[in-house]
Amino acid sequence: MTTADREAIAAIVLAAGVSRRFGADKRRHLIEGEPMVARTVARYAEVFADVFVVVRPGDDAIAELVAPWQPRIVVASRAGEGMGLSLAAGVQAAGAREQVVIGLADMPNVSTRTLLRLCEMMGPGRIARPMHRGEPGHPVGFARVFFEELMALRGDQGARDVIRAHRDTLVQWWADDPGVVQDIDVPPRG
Repeated sequence: MTTADREAIAAIVLAAGVSRRFGADKRRHLIEGEPMVARTVARYAEVFADVFVVVRPGDDAIAELVAPWQPRIVVASRAGEGMGLSLAAGVQAAGAREQVVIGLADMPNVSTRTLLRLCEMMGPGRIARPMHRGEPGHPVGFARVFFEELMALRGDQGARDVIRAHRDTLVQWWADDPGVVQDIDVPPRG
């Protein structure tokens, strides 16, 4: 896949959560000396020309952490009402693209190789998703035809229902990348 092909795809990194189970702002949690959100955005910026980072109102500190990669910051004014509204805000902001890849800020270990493979698997009318050891993973890619449904999401509803409704368009592959199923919801022990 050429760089020009990838320019038709925008990456959306959802970073508007409140980290209830983590006990602190996990977006700032250091992984090898780097804040988790910065590590995640850096990976996406290696592959995508346009990266949109969705944050809560007043998240200026998070915007600063990711500033070196020059993402577009999307403030989801109703993020407190659930992930669905954050996802909808991100898709609306990236709506000029033909496809979007939706990733989660708390999944910093997805490899650039996986992101590139996801781009190859995407196409008009498709939803693309990596699998690892039988588990569905993230990020997930969506073609423009699904944007309206994604922008209609509310509450804690993620894109799972959109995927279920369009299983016939779903392209999955077995990724040799445990990062696609490793979200960091609780602080590491040690």
